[in-house]
Amino acid sequence: MRTPRDWIAALRDVFGQAKAASDKGKKSEDDHSRHIVMAINELEAEIKRQGAAANERPRHETQRLLIAWLALGINAITMGAVIIYACYAKGQLDAMHKALDSNERAWLIGRANIKRADNGLLIAMVGFKNVGKSPAFYVRFNVVNTSTPSGPIIELPLSGSGSEITLTQNGEVLPGPWPLAGISLKDIPDIETGHRPLFIWLGIKYSDPFSGDPNVKDRYTQECWVYTPMRRDLAVCQSGNIHR
Repeated sequence: MRTPRDWIAALRDVFGQAKAASDKGKKSEDDHSRHIVMAINELEAEIKRQGAAANERPRHETQRLLIAWLALGINAITMGAVIIYACYAKGQLDAMHKALDSNERAWLIGRANIKRADNGLLIAMVGFKNVGKSPAFYVRFNVVNTSTPSGPIIELPLSGSGSEITLTQNGEVLPGPWPLAGISLKDIPDIETGHRPLFIWLGIKYSDPFSGDPNVKDRYTQECWVYTPMRRDLAVCQSGNIHR
């Protein structure tokens, strides 16, 4: 491919030949004029080709830039999809762990009823059972009664005295009598007619193989029953029941 310098040299040569042949008549003059026009036309065409090539270079560079940005965008989308999938997979894993915990852990569930003692006072018969698949360790429990549906604070510290019990799967503490604090013989008619509410609360703290050190984290059960005059017995409260 000729450069512009080559074309300028060619034009000079043609003009030189035209000047030397000016004395040779009309025909030679016409031939050289035609050569000049051809050389100019070829130079013009070459300049256009060079201009087109120059215009193409930015276009190619723009295309390369677009391709680079497109690749970057695809990588970003791919990375985002990977992150979303990882979060989704983690959510599934957490759900599996929770399901495993729910299925394999110890769960202490209470039961209760109320009856008259030989001295005529009301007593609560309260017990509980491990319905889970793991043993429950360091089991401490207490029963209290209130006249309101607000859950009481039931202190169940780790004594370290060895008084805590262990319940294996299906292990049970049979319902035993719990005297009702603050209830006298004269209060019983009001309770039995519904004029004085009576709530029975069972609090249990324990640990299992999943919960770790009981000094750091305890499992906890709180269950509530309310005396119903129609049944003349206890029914499960609508609120206040906790299992964690």
